Amino acid sequence: MNHKELLHKFYSSFSDGNAQGMIACYHEDIIFQDPAFGILKGDRAKSMWEMLLSKKNGKLSISYDILEVNKEYGKVKWTATYKYGPKKKNRY
Repeated sequence: MNHKELLHKFYSSFSDGNAQGMIACYHEDIIFQDPAFGILKGDRAKSMWEMLLSKKNGKLSISYDILEVNKEYGKVKWTATYKYGPKKKNRY
């Protein structure tokens, strides 16, 4: 699987709520970082997706554009739309 196919699999799995599909795209030594979770490595990064997707309420919509791919990295612009909070307001 080339890098572009890998990115497509990751984000289409994300859109489908398929944590196992996303996790299959990760290297065993993955290092993931974001403002909410900080730095997560290996199985902790993989478990984060399982936890997040298992707790989703309602429809999750992910749109994405693969902007750039080379041997070293890929650049993807993505947007998540989902219901959040007691009033189930849309979040982007």
